[in-house]
Amino acid sequence: MTKQAATATPGHFSAPDSTRPHMLVSVPSSRKDLVDFYEVREDLAGRMTRTLRGQLTHKQWATVARTAEFTFNEQLREAGERPGRFLKTGETRLSINNLGKELMVLVWATEDAGEDEVDVIRVSWQRLHRIERWWLFNQTVALNGDPRGRGKGWRAALRLMLAATPTGPGSDAFDPETTLKLMATRTVKTKSGKNDMEPMFRKVSP
Repeated sequence: MTKQAATATPGHFSAPDSTRPHMLVSVPSSRKDLVDFYEVREDLAGRMTRTLRGQLTHKQWATVARTAEFTFNEQLREAGERPGRFLKTGETRLSINNLGKELMVLVWATEDAGEDEVDVIRVSWQRLHRIERWWLFNQTVALNGDPRGRGKGWRAALRLMLAATPTGPGSDAFDPETTLKLMATRTVKTKSGKNDMEPMFRKVSP
């Protein structure tokens, strides 16, 4: 591993260019204000515009940020890329094609969760494969991705699913006799070949 790849870059995760599409975490200095999560894309006029995708309290964000940072940096190091670091206040950018999508799944699952659920959600989210997170983002953003979608549809389902157990949905977190294991993703054939996109879950008794 090179020294460059081992050194964390404050303020972005694989998204060095603020003029390119990215996901943005905006942490205000006042703890009374909410942490905002934006999808930033170019509009028809060529201007970069922000679409609000979610909000967390400072306490909620502090609880999940370290998990997200650790998980993303593992992925970046494996790819030989420089790791990142979330700013305590200010704006942090993430690649919109992967890490930004994965983060929003964690944010949506956490936004209406109780304090006792957040730790379970963090572990459940971390144990999902990145393809699972991308798929869940794509399903959620299409129907419930704006502020009006909070607590509805896929966004509500994310909390219920990830808070159910630290090993996945549908299993008792405190029952050692039963675990939920992630099956291989269903292979979807496309014109360009095969693309693993659809997650499938099953409960397996050891």
